[in-house]
Amino acid sequence: MVARHRLQIQLKALESSIMEQAQRIVNYKIAKELEHSTEKTDQSFSKKVYVYKHQHTGRTSINCRSCKRTCHGGCWVPLDVLTWTCESIVDGKCTVCENNCSIKDHDREKYEYMLTLEKRVFTVAEFVKSFEESFLEFLKTINKVNVLIKELASKALRPDVLSTQGYIEHIIKENNEEKQEDYEPRGKVLTKVRDYIDKGDLIWNLKLSHLIKK
Repeated sequence: MVARHRLQIQLKALESSIMEQAQRIVNYKIAKELEHSTEKTDQSFSKKVYVYKHQHTGRTSINCRSCKRTCHGGCWVPLDVLTWTCESIVDGKCTVCENNCSIKDHDREKYEYMLTLEKRVFTVAEFVKSFEESFLEFLKTINKVNVLIKELASKALRPDVLSTQGYIEHIIKENNEEKQEDYEPRGKVLTKVRDYIDKGDLIWNLKLSHLIKK
């Protein structure tokens, strides 16, 4: 039971990472279009990006000061001294943090790091370069989801455990229901990811060009 719940906590935390990266793909497409339409690669453009804001929610959560992320939203742990008993913590390390940060980096508080859209200014060249270099991180995130879901399936008591496609579909549904700025292009990117996985192709072969083509 605890092992399954821990996997579910990890999968929940990755939802915001995928949304954030999908928005970066949308912005990358715009930057590439600007790059092709002008010779001035130092041209600036403003676009909204997802950032994590430390916001009061009223419910107890376990947050990492180092990553500035919520590792377990709505955690049941009643006291600070018992933070180590949170399902996301194993042997003093967080299973949600990318670098498995120490429990000492975590706080039990009634705040969460929430995804919020904020306008930022970039030059075309710097944005294109930075995202092309970080696209591998997006593939790693999708692959991690796939690995966690397979592990969850191996521990499931029922055969109808969530698939990777179903996981992405859930994010698409939430994106479309919230209707935040750029939700339609974000939805298109995520739909292409879902359909690509549905074909059974290796996620490592997914190309950025496939996600931004019309």
